[in-house]
Amino acid sequence: EGLLRAILDHNKKVQEAACSAFATLEEDAGKILAPYLGPILTTLMAAYAKYQQKNALLLYDAIGTLADAVGPVLALPEHSSVLLPPLLNEWNRITDDDKSLFPLLECFTSIAQALGAGFAEYAAAVLARCIALIERTLHAPQQHEGEGWGGSVEKECV
Repeated sequence: EGLLRAILDHNKKVQEAACSAFATLEEDAGKILAPYLGPILTTLMAAYAKYQQKNALLLYDAIGTLADAVGPVLALPEHSSVLLPPLLNEWNRITDDDKSLFPLLECFTSIAQALGAGFAEYAAAVLARCIALIERTLHAPQQHEGEGWGGSVEKECV
């Protein structure tokens, strides 16, 4: 409870430390967290609404780690309906060159694995964006051939 309160603290350093500590707790606790998913998700998504970019990246990691830890129970509508809409809104809002794109995609990877077939209704939108990113990345060097284009492709992508 105290750790969840710290995630919502107004101080960015406290937020950062709390998110990192919570991710570690998730890894260690695993499925034991499942009965507490309601308050955990409510807190994480409240934090998501207030965090700025740097701590949002830590939050993506915490959300992905939570999905890995609790697994399929995350697919229950009372959980997925809290978690997915804000993340999908962000997925649709950010540009292809936004530094948070790949951490968010990594978060979606964990969520998709946890939800299994429950992710199907969201998969088309995420997959379409991924395919567009791959196509853009593959065609970018050809479009800029002879211009000394070094590209801005994230190293994680390559």
